[in-house]
Amino acid sequence: MTAKPSLTGSDSQDVVFWDARAGGGKGAYVYYGRSHLKGGQGEPCVGGSGPGRSINHFEIGADVIKWPYSSANSNATELCVLNTDTEDPPCIDIYTNVATPLGDAYFFFPMMYNHFSSEYAQGRGNDGLLEARMAVSRDGKHLTYISREAWLTRGDGEHRMNHTGVYEGAFDTGSNAVVRGLVKTEAETILYGWGSQYTHGGYVGFTKPPARGQSDEIKSGIQTLRLRKNGFVSLAPLESSGF
Repeated sequence: MTAKPSLTGSDSQDVVFWDARAGGGKGAYVYYGRSHLKGGQGEPCVGGSGPGRSINHFEIGADVIKWPYSSANSNATELCVLNTDTEDPPCIDIYTNVATPLGDAYFFFPMMYNHFSSEYAQGRGNDGLLEARMAVSRDGKHLTYISREAWLTRGDGEHRMNHTGVYEGAFDTGSNAVVRGLVKTEAETILYGWGSQYTHGGYVGFTKPPARGQSDEIKSGIQTLRLRKNGFVSLAPLESSGF
């Protein structure tokens, strides 16, 4: 619809959809994406730097190509709907948000990036594990965690010794994420999950180190997440928006 990107600078998966409850009840396109707003943890990351990523939300309006902001970092403080705080580990970031409306609730599956210490990162300054939480809302703006623990837990495995960026074991032992999209059948609600043996610091294209007693293949894949139909709608607290 446009020759150039409508929004730049988010460095993550943006989510845009038509929300019939936005725009004062008239409906509007809404945006959820990542900005670079520092979290509220009490301690910085190892080395002195601090995580600086959060989830933004704003209404685009009835015309999806007329974005009201030029960058994902515009008005980040006012637009932030989820950030890290003192209840989180001292150095953790939020990546994808996977904003998903369902019934009269909104579900989010933020992929959390838990940084390694400098020693465990084996010399890499930006490495760690990725794992998806769940957050819920009734108005799409006030989010509440069901738990600070992972909603989609990584598979069993261990760090590949003397190498960075790779875990050995299950295909999703280094990283996982919930994929945007939801399927409702007569009996189930189905989501999908992505997983990889790469950690944050291990990118596709890196030289593959030899595995101990295994091939040098680094695994990744998609998994089906089957849930009881609408079983988690009641998890969204009514008091978040006064409904």
